[in-house]
Amino acid sequence: DAASTLATSAGNITIDAQGNDTDIIFKGTDGGADTTFLTIDGSDAGKLLPNNGIDLNGKELILDADADTSITADTDDQIDIRIAGADDFTFTANTFTAASGSTIAAQALTATTITTSSTLDIQGQELVLDDDGDTSITADTDDQIDIRIAGADDFKFTANTFTIEAGSTIVNNGTMSS
Repeated sequence: DAASTLATSAGNITIDAQGNDTDIIFKGTDGGADTTFLTIDGSDAGKLLPNNGIDLNGKELILDADADTSITADTDDQIDIRIAGADDFTFTANTFTAASGSTIAAQALTATTITTSSTLDIQGQELVLDDDGDTSITADTDDQIDIRIAGADDFKFTANTFTIEAGSTIVNNGTMSS
């Protein structure tokens, strides 16, 4: 068989699967095997179902109606996220970066390493330090830092003062000077 071309010099070309919930299927031969390359699912409002993924080859994937929110990978080994026209976040191997002016808001944040080029502001929220959540540091009272260990409020820091809460102990295995 010879190759076939479907073409028009003006107007649209319409492929219409008119039966209820019918699909449009693009097939070909890959390595001698009859293969479905792409299905347009008529029962799911035209969802694209590629057989072997989609390769954007560094092109921008636009996610919203006004085209100002997208994902790109036009730099090797880096994914950039743009929201409302601003370049907000970048992923590289083992690193998530929030651009200057962007905010990370989380109900829970678990990480092996957090690095920042300026200040890490948790705005009075609790910084949990262990797996079971009972050891933490908080600064939810102005000018005060509270340390909780094994669920007990053990220590408090205020300007020039270190307070040992009732029931807590300091063990000195070295030298203490005033």
